[in-house]
Order: sequence, then structure tokens, then C-alpha cells
Amino acid sequence: MSESTRPGGLIALAILNFLFGAIGFLVVSSRVLSLAMKEQVIAQDPRMEVIIHDITVTSIIFGTVLTVLLIVSGVGYLKQKRKLGYLLGNLTSVIWMGYIILTTSGFNIMSSALFLFPVLTLMMLNVMFKEDFINP
Repeated sequence: MSESTRPGGLIALAILNFLFGAIGFLVVSSRVLSLAMKEQVIAQDPRMEVIIHDITVTSIIFGTVLTVLLIVSGVGYLKQKRKLGYLLGNLTSVIWMGYIILTTSGFNIMSSALFLFPVLTLMMLNVMFKEDFINP
């Protein structure tokens, strides 16, 4: 398969990665703002200090890593790169699922809905598009 005949599903997957990357950027930005406003919340309830700091710092770190991985793997999908697209896409999905497990409380409808994209990405990369990553 030549580079000019890139599968449409792979293009759609790249677009979704860019979309979720942009959403991730907005979420990380809001977490940074909430960390900046931490002092005002603590002034109202001092018990919130540890909770806010831990959750916010973890969300910022995971969110930043995940946002960068989503965008970079999306570029890899478009260029059909084996390492940048296929391997990084798999890694991104696994990290995303770990992030969901760490940040949600128990199994519910929301956590299962959040699992949908990374699980489908793993399935598509390893079943449908495995042979389409022709560039090293």
C-alpha cells in the first residue's frame, strides 16, 4: 500500500486523536488554573489542601503526557509511521486507560464510556490497520 492510499479509517483515527488532544489541552489548562486558585479554596476549608494538590498535580502530569501522546501519535497515523503511529498509538491507549482507572471512582457508566476510545483504538491499530504502517 503506498503512502498516497492511506486508509480512511486511519485518517479518522488521527482526526479523533487531534480532537481529544485539543480537549486534553483545555482540561490541563483548567487544572493549572485550579491549582493557581488553590489558596482561595483552602482559605474556606483547610482540609481540602491535600486532596486538591494531589488530584490536580496528578491530573496535570497525566493530562499533559496524554495530550502530547495523542497529538504525536495522530501525526504518526497520518504519516503511517510504524514507531510514531502504531507503537505510540498503542502506548497512548494503555496510558489513557491507566489514567481513567486512577482518576475515576469505581466502575460506572462514565468510566466505561471513557474506556471506549482507547479500547477501540487498540483494536483498530492491532487488527484493522496493523499492516498499514508502512514507513519506519
